[in-house]
Amino acid sequence: DYTLAQQLNIVPYQFFPRYRVKLAQPDPENPEDELVVATKIVYYSYFKLSDFPEAQVGQTYFVEVAIEINGVFGDYGNSCEINAVAPEIPRSVAPKFKATAYPNPFADNFTLDVKTTSQSVVNVKVYDMVGRLIDQRDLRTSDLETTTIGDRYPSGVYNVVVAQEDTIETVRVIRR
Repeated sequence: DYTLAQQLNIVPYQFFPRYRVKLAQPDPENPEDELVVATKIVYYSYFKLSDFPEAQVGQTYFVEVAIEINGVFGDYGNSCEINAVAPEIPRSVAPKFKATAYPNPFADNFTLDVKTTSQSVVNVKVYDMVGRLIDQRDLRTSDLETTTIGDRYPSGVYNVVVAQEDTIETVRVIRR
């Protein structure tokens, strides 16, 4: 199985850089015969199904290659059966744990938005830029949305270390 954009290699024939590639399908009326879908001359020892505008995902093709020697193309070589498939779309994996603070910068206080799949307690430690521990809390995940932090902090920059089980995120916040 190959995607339309996947490179297919031709066994190169030294000193003869022109190849004719034939794309064919079985004849639906007579499966022993084939219908030529397209041919293309390539100057390198590879091609892609996408080089043929006629190629479509979900189709099976027979591919044959002929080499040009002394200005004449020889017979086609052995047929290779190729199934054209759609490329796999990578599924984005939702982070198991992600912490952000909003608003940031903040004037009065901020709230933590923690994306997690666990219900374990979230430990929050806030450090000033000198490294002193300013605040520490253990919060249930259900209380995170309603808990405000920072209302007594002076203006400055703070590192908020948010930990749950063996995962840690550090968020930098600024109080104006």
